[in-house]
Amino acid sequence: MPLLLLCGIPGAGKSTLAKQICKNFGAKDFSFDEFIEAQIEPSTSNRFNKDFDTFESVNDDADLLKPMKEYRKLWEKLIETYMNELLKWSDCNNPLIILDDNFYLQSQRRDFIKLGKRYGLKTCSIKVVEDVEEAQRRNDERKCINGGGGIPKALVINGNIIKKMNEKFEDSGINYFYDSTNSTIIDLFTFIQSFQKTYPDKFSFQNDHTISPSPPPIEQSVFQEFDTLSRKIANKIICSGLQRYGKEINEIRRKFMEQIKMNELEWKLKMDTVDCEENNIFIEKFLLDKIRELELEK
Repeated sequence: MPLLLLCGIPGAGKSTLAKQICKNFGAKDFSFDEFIEAQIEPSTSNRFNKDFDTFESVNDDADLLKPMKEYRKLWEKLIETYMNELLKWSDCNNPLIILDDNFYLQSQRRDFIKLGKRYGLKTCSIKVVEDVEEAQRRNDERKCINGGGGIPKALVINGNIIKKMNEKFEDSGINYFYDSTNSTIIDLFTFIQSFQKTYPDKFSFQNDHTISPSPPPIEQSVFQEFDTLSRKIANKIICSGLQRYGKEINEIRRKFMEQIKMNELEWKLKMDTVDCEENNIFIEKFLLDKIRELELEK
């Protein structure tokens, strides 16, 4: 079960290729774009717009996507949590795990190569090659997967940044270059199959592997702040015309707080400022989604 890093500039076609690989191999796909789209609420867009504007005249030695670093760490944590869950299963038949991001720097790929080694997995880096102008055009036309007329402006990477990213792309360590003008998808599938055979799965036999401990329980003071905030939001929902479902809604809130207590939602919430707009939006959406699942109507 190798880790397959899909590398390439924004708009190169990585996500489309990931879907084809998943369909053919039954792989698990972790897309950084989809992860970040789910994280950034409209209320935070302005902050990210300013960050990206600052990087239009980026220094050659700087990370062109520095504003996203904090989210990459959360993404890596999500992937590691998934691997820990796999270790608990008696039957682990995943043929491969796809990590879809630009990975234009070796240092970005190196973090996941180390992660793979900790779990006894070999990592394969595939670069999706595309003309810069074509990639810029595709990036401008991208649509947001979670609704709306298009991808949030905060996530539309400036064309100049894409050009600079292409110039700074570090090809060293890439195992396979996929250029749709010179090779076919069958060629890529053949390479992946060969890589799987060369490096068989050792994931479930790593006796010396130490599973990362579960995150520590949340601090009591922070827990109490979330408890107060979630009660306020739940009461607002109940008073909106759902009074007869007060018991059910409070049960939903209780289960939400159980996840908070075990830090299971840490990567989705701001823990330093609990009663902020982002947390209010997330908690209300969480409760309303569960209410819809139970088909509770006014």
